[in-house]
Amino acid sequence: MRPIESQWMDAVDTVAREVLRQDRTGDALAEAVAELSRVYTRDRRRLRDQEAALAARLRFFLPRDLPKVEYPLSELRRVGALPSRRTWRVLDLGAGLGTTHLGVARFAARTGAADGLSVRAIERSARSLRIAEALAPHAGLPVELDTRTGDMTRPILGEWDLIVVGLSLDAVADAEVPRALAGWRASGPFTD
Repeated sequence: MRPIESQWMDAVDTVAREVLRQDRTGDALAEAVAELSRVYTRDRRRLRDQEAALAARLRFFLPRDLPKVEYPLSELRRVGALPSRRTWRVLDLGAGLGTTHLGVARFAARTGAADGLSVRAIERSARSLRIAEALAPHAGLPVELDTRTGDMTRPILGEWDLIVVGLSLDAVADAEVPRALAGWRASGPFTD
């Protein structure tokens, strides 16, 4: 995994100041990260669009998680399975702040694998999608972003080169996972 570039940290700083009503840094950010980690692992029902949680997600979790998409994309590239078109059509389910599709953009820009992304981001939280929209111009290549507030477990019709789920599948109740997977499979085709 490559370390995150300073331009991403600059983008996070800019977006945090512009979008969050009450930003956090230092000890306040550390406390928000610790609390959000507890919520993620013990009581996801408490996860809301609270300012502290948004600050923790934007300032800590996004920079930590952004590079995680690189390995799977590198493997797809190695076996010749990346999309051949120059603008990739990406469906980001449970998009959150956009971490996964921004990681795809980072990879594509760094490797020259694509010239741009056309992303449909599905997320329950409108506030999270506003942050994703504010981050998109910092992606390093053009990202046409279509955000939609909705349920990631419902079928999403369209033609996609990549469907990314990121870290949000753990937010889906165990009983809903088979339905979600069946819905995503039914929404193809997934070819060039």
